[in-house]
Amino acid sequence: MPLNASSPPSEKKPSDYYQLKRLDPSYRVFWEKNEYWDIPANYDSFLQLMETTEKGAAQKTEEFLEQARIKYEVGMNDFVHRPSLSITEFLDIQIAKAAMKLDLLKNMSSHVRKFYKDSRIIRLMEFPVLFLGAMPDRIPALYSMMNYADIKLGTWYPVGGMSEVVKGMVNVCEELGVKFELGHPVQRIEIKGKKADGLLVNGQVFFV
Repeated sequence: MPLNASSPPSEKKPSDYYQLKRLDPSYRVFWEKNEYWDIPANYDSFLQLMETTEKGAAQKTEEFLEQARIKYEVGMNDFVHRPSLSITEFLDIQIAKAAMKLDLLKNMSSHVRKFYKDSRIIRLMEFPVLFLGAMPDRIPALYSMMNYADIKLGTWYPVGGMSEVVKGMVNVCEELGVKFELGHPVQRIEIKGKKADGLLVNGQVFFV
């Protein structure tokens, strides 16, 4: 729990706390009849896999990912850092212009089928949005940005395992002055007005 946290560490980045390694192949996709694809980290090798599967798919993939790149950059640079507390946050002429390119009214399933006919490529390109918890025909085509992150930016794994990320987060918190009380269940959250003011832990109130 945060108690008199100090100022954030200056100029810190994830690599100060854990190391990431790009995987190659990125992952393996299993199809019917014991067929599988190892998805290469190398982009040219990925395009070759697409072209071998469906004639003309390499060029279509370049077009698909260029659109996905625009969505990714707009999303990460213009949208992701806005807290979404008010619609007025998005009343910006640059954001309005960018939004026209985001395919907000088209679903992912129809978007992918504009580019490909092979069922395996279609399923591969639809696969990332399943992590959003809905089927591709119910997810906006905006989320083809996930394909850009997947194919162009790659799959990375923390050296030493996922627990290294948790350890890094703990280290950041401790540098900020956070004190962790482990093994002490919270009995009650103290409310002052409409805000959480403290925690009741083992009969003792910790103010936040």
